[in-house]
Amino acid sequence: MHERLGDFLDVLRREGELVEVTAPVNPYLEIAEIHRRVIAEQGPALLFRRVEGSSFPIVTNLFGTMRRVELAFGTRPEQFVTDAVRFVQSFGQGALRELWGMRHRAVDVLRLGTSSVRRAPILYRSIAHQPLRSVPVITSWAGDGGPFITLPLVYTEHPTTRTHNLGMYRMHVFDASTTGMHWQIHK
Repeated sequence: MHERLGDFLDVLRREGELVEVTAPVNPYLEIAEIHRRVIAEQGPALLFRRVEGSSFPIVTNLFGTMRRVELAFGTRPEQFVTDAVRFVQSFGQGALRELWGMRHRAVDVLRLGTSSVRRAPILYRSIAHQPLRSVPVITSWAGDGGPFITLPLVYTEHPTTRTHNLGMYRMHVFDASTTGMHWQIHK
C-alpha cells in the first residue's frame, strides 16, 4: 500500500497506467467530459497539469480498474471484503468458529486507513485566507449549481456531545471560503 499520492503516481507512470495532460484544461465541464470518456474506455489515470484558474493539478481515475486498485492497495482490501462477506453469510452456522478463524482481520480493521506521521506534505502549502480561491474544483454537469468537490473527507462534530463523524459528501463550493452540502437525516 502506498502512503503518499506521489509514490502511487510514480508506480502508475512506471506501469504505463498514467497519462499526463499538459495542455490547459478548464474545470468547467471540460475535465469531467475528458474523464468520462476515458473511464468508458477503461483508460488510464489522468494527471491534468495545467488547470485554468488554479496553481494545483488534478488527478482523476486513480482506481478506475482492478489493476490500479491492486497497484494501490495490493490484494488485502479485496481479501478483507471477501472474508467479511463470508463471515456474514455463515453467521449463525458455526459463527464463533468462523469469527475465531478471522481474528487476524481484527488488526487490519483497527489499522484501516491510519498512519502516524510527524510531518505531512499536505501541510507544506497552506492557504489560510480564502482557502478555496486557488483549489481546482470541477463542474461536472451543465445543470449543476456550480463547482463541487466530489469526494472530500468531511469531518463533523456535534456541538455539545462532541461525537464525530468522518464521511464523504459532495461539497458545493459557493465562494472562496464557503461550501455547502445536502445532508440526509438518516446519515
